[in-house]
Amino acid sequence: MRGGDVNTTSGHAYRQVRPAAWLLVIAVVIGISAKGFAQSSATQAEPCVAAATVSSAPYAGGAAVPPVETARATDPVGPFPLSALLPFPWASIDGIWTMKLPDGTSLYFSFEVQSDCNGRKILKVNTFDRTTYRLTGDGTGLALANDTMVRAAITTPSTQYMLYIRQFKQVVGKGQSRQVTVVTVRPFNGNETDDIHMVARKVSVLTLDQYVKHQQELARSRQIR
Repeated sequence: MRGGDVNTTSGHAYRQVRPAAWLLVIAVVIGISAKGFAQSSATQAEPCVAAATVSSAPYAGGAAVPPVETARATDPVGPFPLSALLPFPWASIDGIWTMKLPDGTSLYFSFEVQSDCNGRKILKVNTFDRTTYRLTGDGTGLALANDTMVRAAITTPSTQYMLYIRQFKQVVGKGQSRQVTVVTVRPFNGNETDDIHMVARKVSVLTLDQYVKHQQELARSRQIR
């Protein structure tokens, strides 16, 4: 879909998590609005973005984001019958993606590739409410050189959690395969037993900021007419 309606449900969740843990994540991800519609539309990408959220600097809640080198030791591999990890899709990851939690609740993420002050690619991540387009959380993710996974620490007004994003090749028939984007949510102080693995589907090539700006331009055009 090219910049169209993001009110679309899709994706599959692989339930391999204790119920209490993922219910907490559900409440955090979809239940809290951190910023308003207008603030989201006004956000502009900085020419040089600091990747502080993937350092060991503490958050207000007292938890520290583990360095990427430490996080790599506990990276999720996923319970999927998938053939191989693919290089991270930096060229095609920009846009709005949707996926489903084990209870069927749809989540919406906006991914946008930026660069940090050292010229490394980083991924700006926003979670948002699909009805109001208000942000419910945000963060920054990065990968090691030649790595296949981006790890992002997502912050909400009340907590933090880790997001792991990667792409697999899935064999669907003799001599046939497809690319599958997998997102894993993990409570910040959790481990692999708390993971929620979800297959994500892209529903717009526009990021959240671009989509909101596009909708505002359409509204102004209607007013003029």
